[in-house]
Amino acid sequence: MRDPDNKFEANSTWEALPRRQLLLKFLASLALLGVLFGLMLGQLLQPKHPIVYANTVEQLRIYADGLGLCLREQTAIQVMHGQGTYQLLLENTRGRSTRGELLLADSERITWRVEQQGSYLQVAFIGLQPIFGQWHTRVTAEHWCVDMKISTTQQRPHEY
Repeated sequence: MRDPDNKFEANSTWEALPRRQLLLKFLASLALLGVLFGLMLGQLLQPKHPIVYANTVEQLRIYADGLGLCLREQTAIQVMHGQGTYQLLLENTRGRSTRGELLLADSERITWRVEQQGSYLQVAFIGLQPIFGQWHTRVTAEHWCVDMKISTTQQRPHEY
């Protein structure tokens, strides 16, 4: 029996695209890959922008029961405390890393350190027993200062 629609002799493969169309697709894909590769290289080789600090530590004073930091300008302060630690984070402030030790009146040793943490300056007090801290600000003719007082017993906050 013969096929009336001539289905058996029909070709089921695609016709080959003209060479010009293949060349155009090849060049477009090369251009796209070049752009993507250039963007990736640009991100890798782009110089990092340094953090610009609005504030710097001018003075560090060590008291018998705490520290005092004097800055150029006023800054925002975040307080964090846990068991045996008391920390102040000074936003957008730069300072040199340093550390030391305090000997409180009850013979308790408290270590302290000042470190740069990204755009924050971290002032941390660490003790073996729970420690409590208070801080207040004062303004001098040239500086804005933060005074921190550390103790091993919790005291009621009072005005300075």
